[in-house]
Amino acid sequence: MWQSFVIDSDKTFTGPVGSEDTNRFTLRSTSPIVRKYAEACDLGTAQMERVLTAMTRIGSDAFSTNEIAPLLQMTPRNTRRILTKLETAGLIQLVGSEQVHLRGRPRRVYRSQLPDALSEGASTPDEVIV
Repeated sequence: MWQSFVIDSDKTFTGPVGSEDTNRFTLRSTSPIVRKYAEACDLGTAQMERVLTAMTRIGSDAFSTNEIAPLLQMTPRNTRRILTKLETAGLIQLVGSEQVHLRGRPRRVYRSQLPDALSEGASTPDEVIV
């Protein structure tokens, strides 16, 4: 499935085009906190900013991969890889699991260990800086 984005001259992009959940991003994060956390877990600052914004949009301090994956516009598998990097770096903590179906693996539930980044680094859902 292809997704299209609009890139403006001021290095912001909007997208995906035609989606009900369109976001606006800039290509660089200026927050030193976001850069510090991105380096700690070997992610780019843009990707780290998207993760922080998605965690803010969930509106809860606990979240699962399946809750955050649609906000990141990624598959649950790719989201699990990112969350594993965050967990290894100590930026999120595994707080439990939940069995939602009779079959399959239980969902892992995480809690952010980043209160300063969520309040300072991430933007509101209307304008997301990546």
